[in-house]
Amino acid sequence: MIVQSLDTIRWLLAQQPQPISTLSAVNEAVPLLGDVITAGATLLGAFAGAWFAFRIERKAREEERAEQNVVAGNMTIVAIWQRVNALRLYQVDVINPVREDEGRWLKLRPTPSDTEPVIPFDAKSLGYLLDGKHHDVLTAVLLAESKYRQAVQVIDLRSRHHLDVVQPKLMAAGVKPGVKHDQDVIEKAVGEFDQGILVNLTESIIWCVDDAIDALLAVKDQLRTATRSLYPAHYVINLEVVEPPPRTAPAPYPESKRPES
Repeated sequence: MIVQSLDTIRWLLAQQPQPISTLSAVNEAVPLLGDVITAGATLLGAFAGAWFAFRIERKAREEERAEQNVVAGNMTIVAIWQRVNALRLYQVDVINPVREDEGRWLKLRPTPSDTEPVIPFDAKSLGYLLDGKHHDVLTAVLLAESKYRQAVQVIDLRSRHHLDVVQPKLMAAGVKPGVKHDQDVIEKAVGEFDQGILVNLTESIIWCVDDAIDALLAVKDQLRTATRSLYPAHYVINLEVVEPPPRTAPAPYPESKRPES
């Protein structure tokens, strides 16, 4: 019985599994780890390439937009400069010679104005001013443009009334250009109603032109400063207004004189 038990124990010991060597396990794991590293490197490289391509494309788009905005700002500065020069010429040639004259309501020459400037004004192109702290500059530009339009409209309105209504009355009354006539003769020929219209329109022209010039000059500098602060690496133009020399034109309309007492 004891002999039989010993034989059983020997048989069980002979059936125990042999341990796997550590070197064999490592050899089997190394190829799998290499595949994981290779796949991870490929994925990381693809991600990095896509990220850098996105960054480059976004930088190019930002630079293109910056160039477009600076061009829009420069063109607006040129448009403002053109408007200021047009009004300054009118101010020097038409307003200033009669500014202090009591008879300016009649002596202010009717002059057709340029209602459509060579360079149009595009408010949408200045939308970049809304990004940040310069939205008030856009408001000032719009207000200055409105004042310019108002000045032009008043000039046109007075010129038409002078040429179409007042001048035919003067000619019918025998009031000739370049000849001095008594004040009461001119006022009687024009009539109280039309004289009142000319007086109001003349004063409006003087005020509107002066105010529009001041507003345009101020906003020109504001727009340039704002654009330069947003895009310091780009060139923003600076145009100075040309001051025209004063010119004395012959008076094409009758001069009034007070009757001697």
